[in-house]
Amino acid sequence: MSQYGAKGRAQQGQSYKDIAKAYYGSEPTTTDTGGTIKVAGQGDIDFETTYLYGIAEMPSDWPQEALKAQAVAARSYAIRYKREGKEICTSEACQVFSKSKSDGVPGPWKQAVDETKGQVIEGVTTYYSSTAGGYSSTSGWDTTDKSDSGEWTSRAYESLAGSPWFYKAWYRKGYQNSSDSCGRSHPWLSQDEFSDIINAWIVRKNPQGADVSRIIPTTIGQCPVGGSGGNPYSIDELRSLANQSGGAITSISSVQSQHNGQGTTTTITLQTNKGTISISGSEFKETFNLRAPGYISIPQTGFSFFNIEKSN
Repeated sequence: MSQYGAKGRAQQGQSYKDIAKAYYGSEPTTTDTGGTIKVAGQGDIDFETTYLYGIAEMPSDWPQEALKAQAVAARSYAIRYKREGKEICTSEACQVFSKSKSDGVPGPWKQAVDETKGQVIEGVTTYYSSTAGGYSSTSGWDTTDKSDSGEWTSRAYESLAGSPWFYKAWYRKGYQNSSDSCGRSHPWLSQDEFSDIINAWIVRKNPQGADVSRIIPTTIGQCPVGGSGGNPYSIDELRSLANQSGGAITSISSVQSQHNGQGTTTTITLQTNKGTISISGSEFKETFNLRAPGYISIPQTGFSFFNIEKSN
């Protein structure tokens, strides 16, 4: 489930059962969820009125039907641990549990949990995330007409809900707004930074003796990625190497993406100072994630689109 998609669907009048079916393929059914669940650092606590009250995965001021869909998804995810007697963690590796939220549960979230008590979706693992980019491999195009025709982004439920991640590559070390952003306030790349990524692609395609292991973020010294550092080429060094490999990119005037109709970008086409350049979607994503500064990345498996905003 896309959480912002659920918000957008709720704002468009869909019920939590509609939302659950859209993302998981079926409506919830009622089962016995009484008793306790083993929670890391908390021991055995009541499943419905302590554990679920403390799930901190969606703002409590969101539409009630979205909150109910979230309650069903969280309950369905955790019921496996409860049934098998396994301990569930309290971080994003499982789903976030907050003891303080449980102790002082907000009214709208309490209502969502109470009004869906015992309701779970069986037969699937109810994964969910903030934003999926307008397409899900399980539910298809997440748009009001279920299609990608025309300006489909304006019809995407995540876009309608105002997801701050809908058009953006991720730029924080973690999901939370408090996570380290390597000094950036946004994920947008400058002309030099984006040209540098294309130069990285050029050098990787035709190394001409270049050390491709040095094609890593220029910021890796102060902002290690994956706990590792390195000795990256500077932007000027990589531009010089790209000149040796067929010609460096110094400006990009437009970018277009083509996809296969199933949520995967097939080609990125750029208009540059060296003319038209076409890069396969997989190569673009791989190079982008290797070289983009800070913690900027494209996290989606296929990434259905890539938004470019050009500023002078």
